Amino acid sequence: MNTLYEDYINNLSTVGSLFSRMPTALFDEVWEGGDWAEGVADAINQTHERFNTAKEYVAGNELVVATGQQPGLFTGPLYTIYKAITAINLANRFKAAGVSCVPLFWVAGDDHDFEESRVAHFFTKRHELLSLSYAPQEDVSDRPMYRVPLDDQIHGFIDTVAAQCRSAEHTPEIQEFLHESVKKSTSLADWFARIMAHLFREVPLHVFLPWERAARIAALPVLVREIRCPLESTQLLMKQGRVLESMGYAPAIQRAENACNFFMEREGRRRNVCYEQNQFRIPETQEAYTAEALLDLLHDSPELFSPNVALRPIVQQQLFPVVAYVAGPGEVAYWAQLKPLFNFFDQPMPVVYPRARCVINTVKTGQLLRQYDLDSLAVMKNEDLLARTLRVAASNPAVEVIARCRPSLVELLEEMRQGISSSSRLPEVASAAGKFEREVLTGLEKLERRLLHADKEKRHTLEARIERLRTLIAPMNKPQERVLSVFSFLFEHGWPLIERMTGELELDTRELQEMEL
Repeated sequence: MNTLYEDYINNLSTVGSLFSRMPTALFDEVWEGGDWAEGVADAINQTHERFNTAKEYVAGNELVVATGQQPGLFTGPLYTIYKAITAINLANRFKAAGVSCVPLFWVAGDDHDFEESRVAHFFTKRHELLSLSYAPQEDVSDRPMYRVPLDDQIHGFIDTVAAQCRSAEHTPEIQEFLHESVKKSTSLADWFARIMAHLFREVPLHVFLPWERAARIAALPVLVREIRCPLESTQLLMKQGRVLESMGYAPAIQRAENACNFFMEREGRRRNVCYEQNQFRIPETQEAYTAEALLDLLHDSPELFSPNVALRPIVQQQLFPVVAYVAGPGEVAYWAQLKPLFNFFDQPMPVVYPRARCVINTVKTGQLLRQYDLDSLAVMKNEDLLARTLRVAASNPAVEVIARCRPSLVELLEEMRQGISSSSRLPEVASAAGKFEREVLTGLEKLERRLLHADKEKRHTLEARIERLRTLIAPMNKPQERVLSVFSFLFEHGWPLIERMTGELELDTRELQEMEL
């Protein structure tokens, strides 16, 4: 059975009820801009002034195509870049239709999953995988990423990556920018935001920092309702999860019955909040609040409160007139549970638009793929790659005999099996005929494999080439876009690479795209 994401990108009508509308219907309506929440446009403009990337100021009345990601070391995996590019290209399509629209990147610096954010992976000039893991000197467990400090380890990482990845005349400039941006950054999230703003300064992407005070104040109406109606949003989430289960899909969001959909910061650490016995409780600190006491704290110190994964899209809609949200496969699955929450909070649900998917090849790996009649999907699936490449590279006359005779043999065996099965009324005879056919074909495959593997030197050469392809295209047995940092390629190709990627990635296709550098 397909996943929910697969059915969604295939525009399957059965999942349509879970969303406001399908992506293919996005431009069937006439869209107009709307007012942004007070203060957030100024906050975005000031952020870009601080980052020295202020190319195009927002007015605060444009439509918004939004996307976002939690901060990652060196921007994290490539899919973060693809989400931003998809948002930019989608906003450009609105602009081409005469609609004022801006692409917005929500830097999810409230997130406190440091284990996921601390690691970055790179493809080196030696065709190996370089993995770096940030380990701050102080304890950062449960701290939101905007409170995780940077130290001198990061400067060492920058020099290591610049030395080990493929380089060119662009390398010193990029290396210098990274060092300088670390010095100016107040946290891991701030550094991530600075890099994203700089990467997309020529194709303006507006980065938004939700931990700034203007954003916290603008989010108050959603959090007030969440507190005044304790656990109603949780019940709606779980009810929608049961709907998904009835349709054959696993719910992406699971919540305890007493779990609230927001966090509170206590002593700089992000804490879960639950509701039981008519009180809001923080299990880690043993604190308890009545609804009125918590509302008083919310209004006095809104910076202490942040939404969780379910409530964040609602807050986003409260702040901006988002017409579409660019999402990855996992996000599409959890957005499928959110429609009742948008209704509950009286917010329109935007179109959930799947991000572009891509794999980057170098010129040399592209040559290898063509030489052995492979493509990136075949390398990612890793289905008997050695045998496939050996067949292409083979110069063994015996192997050529097998290749020439196999079709006739397969046809003859099938004809014999069907003839025996139709002539005999005994089931065991038909079963024996089928078994004989399978044994012959299995024996033929074993014979071919033995002949192919006889040339040890050629086999070892091909094994090394396959490993090279796998390290680039499917590192750690995962899709490239989920592992490698864009800096694997930026040091060689420079900042213009982002403009090239933005221009080449197609907006409408749901297939895996390929780009050769």
